[in-house]
Amino acid sequence: MKLHHACKLSILGALSLFFATSCATQPTARSDKNKEVFTAPTPEMVDVSHGPGIPFGGIGTGFSVFGKYGFVDVYFDGRHLDSGDWRIDRAPKLKPTFAFELTEKDKSIVLQETPVAWLTNAQPVDKVKAYADLPKGHFVFEKADSNLGLVISAFSPMLPHDLTNSTIPVQVFDVTVENKADKARLFKLALLNRDALEVRDGKAVLVNEKGETAFGSDAGQADTLGVTASLKLAPGQSRTIRFYIAWNYPSVKTTSSAARDTYKRYYTKRFQNAGQVIDLAKASADEWSAAIDKWHAAYDVPPAFKRLWFSALCSVSTSTILTDDSYFFEQEVPHGWVNTMDVSVYHNWLYLVNWPEIEQMDM
Repeated sequence: MKLHHACKLSILGALSLFFATSCATQPTARSDKNKEVFTAPTPEMVDVSHGPGIPFGGIGTGFSVFGKYGFVDVYFDGRHLDSGDWRIDRAPKLKPTFAFELTEKDKSIVLQETPVAWLTNAQPVDKVKAYADLPKGHFVFEKADSNLGLVISAFSPMLPHDLTNSTIPVQVFDVTVENKADKARLFKLALLNRDALEVRDGKAVLVNEKGETAFGSDAGQADTLGVTASLKLAPGQSRTIRFYIAWNYPSVKTTSSAARDTYKRYYTKRFQNAGQVIDLAKASADEWSAAIDKWHAAYDVPPAFKRLWFSALCSVSTSTILTDDSYFFEQEVPHGWVNTMDVSVYHNWLYLVNWPEIEQMDM
């Protein structure tokens, strides 16, 4: 069994240094079915509202970014990293092909600051505030005259000393809608895809020649457009709906001319399709979330140290490839090489401390 363990930081991974800025406000929380709903950042979190968003993905699984432009930089299918995607001063070139939409009667809004071309009747929100607490992220959406509170808390399972759960290709989104009006209201909350989907075992699945992406929800119904949940909210009432995005794209290639083989993703040893991933996530998401919170709480250090430590996880989700025969790569853009030696001096600690299993695979 072979392993490459010298690592290289991606450009998005380098944003971990940029992430280590401060947030000063303190949190409050309210409960919805025993789930805390995010209301304000803690000093350990990082305000990244001015950038493209927060990446979600596991070790070597692929990832996407969610933020003010919606779902962008979608690298589920193993396509090569594009250095142009990492600019924080402009919208990514590729526009979202899936999006959250909230509809009340004949009015719809998309949960992002930019319009979605294929959702012609939906208006964007005015502002998305994004706070990184990797591997979690929190988003607050502002829309004038809507009388709504809109919050998303999201994560992918990434847990220390747990390679099994840290290599699952899934994202979990808890979307909370609060009715701030003085009358009852009926909404439809949907996670929609631009292209037609197949309905399989309660999930909406996008299939192409490379693999598949699946959309699911604890409360929503799947159809050929996506998954949709209905919400009837009394004045002052809120409700949280959990959505899942999972993927299965078995083949992957590196950007390096020195590693030209076609590899299979490590997660293919466990999952045959994206629906299986969502089934596991439905049963395990609360446990994963609690384990992440416990990981955060385990570090009794000043907030600046926690911001720097956990922001480094950005590189783990955005630049790694882990294969079924235990090759471990970190990709670098724009030059395209993998596993260059320089970063091993200052970055291998991230894996040795949190996932020594990767090193043990080579022993």
